[in-house]
Amino acid sequence: MTLIAGIIAFAAVQWQLWDQRRTSRREQDRQRRAIATALVFEIDAFYRHHLGQVRDLLALFERSHQLPGTVPPSAHGFVVYHANASRLGDLPRELAGKIVRFYGMAEHYNVLREDYRAHLEREARQDQGVAQTQFRQLKNLISKLELCAYELSKEFCSYLGLPFDPSVVEIAGTNIKTLEAEVAALDKLEAANVQQISAYAQTH
Repeated sequence: MTLIAGIIAFAAVQWQLWDQRRTSRREQDRQRRAIATALVFEIDAFYRHHLGQVRDLLALFERSHQLPGTVPPSAHGFVVYHANASRLGDLPRELAGKIVRFYGMAEHYNVLREDYRAHLEREARQDQGVAQTQFRQLKNLISKLELCAYELSKEFCSYLGLPFDPSVVEIAGTNIKTLEAEVAALDKLEAANVQQISAYAQTH
C-alpha cells in the first residue's frame, strides 16, 4: 500500500508540474501574440495616418519642381515598440530582426524629416541646396520604409493567423511589384553614386 501510495503521489506531482508548464507556455504564447498584434497595428497606423500622406505630398511637389513648405509631423512615437523592445527576443528570431530593422528605419525617417523642416526654415531666403538633398532622401527612404512595412506586416499576419488584406492592414493593398521595382532602382542608383565617390576619392 505504501508503494502504491508513493506512486500515486509521484504521479500527482508530475501531473501538476506538467500542467503548470503547459499553463506557463500558454501564457507566454498569449503574451507574444499580444505584442505582435499591438506592433502590427502600430505599423498600420503609422502608414495609414502619416507615411502614405507624406508620400503623396512629396510626389505632388516633385511634379511641380518645388519643395513643400513643410512636412506633416508624425504623431506616432512608436510607444508600443519602445514599451516592448526588451521582449522582442520572445518572438521568432527572423520576425524580431525584421521588427528592429523597420523601427530603426522609421526612427531615421523621423530624424531626417525634422532636419528637412529645420533646413527649410533656415534656408527660406537662401539657396535651398541642403533641403533639396534631404527632400530626395526623404522620398527615397519612404519607398524603402513602405517595402519594409509591407513585408513585416505580411509576416505578422501570417504569425497571427490574420488575413493579409487591406481591411486588416492598409498596406496590403500596395502594388508590391511596382514598389519592389522602385526600391531596386534606388538601390542601383545609390550603389553607382558610392562607386563614383570612391573613384573620385582615389584620384584626388
